[in-house]
Amino acid sequence: MFALLIFVPRRVRLIYDMQGVHVTLRRALARPELTPQMLEILAGRAIYTLPYQRLLAYSRNPAEDWYLRRFEPLARAELERQGLTVERYFGVRPALEA
Repeated sequence: MFALLIFVPRRVRLIYDMQGVHVTLRRALARPELTPQMLEILAGRAIYTLPYQRLLAYSRNPAEDWYLRRFEPLARAELERQGLTVERYFGVRPALEA
């Protein structure tokens, strides 16, 4: 019983997250280009749900990117978190400068 109290809420949260991503991606796949609104939604999901250390793999300063409305690296992080290849939208991922 205790295991269910831990497992079920996590599973429900995962399903809920995947449904939101599914709707966003279905809209995105209808058009091969991501609109600025879709980039902002995906970037918001990334900045609010991904650990900061993971965001640093995509952006040197995620908070600054969000503030300056540079959503592409953050949106890329969210799409890749869901296991999607994003070269279709963004091209090959650039390396962060040292």
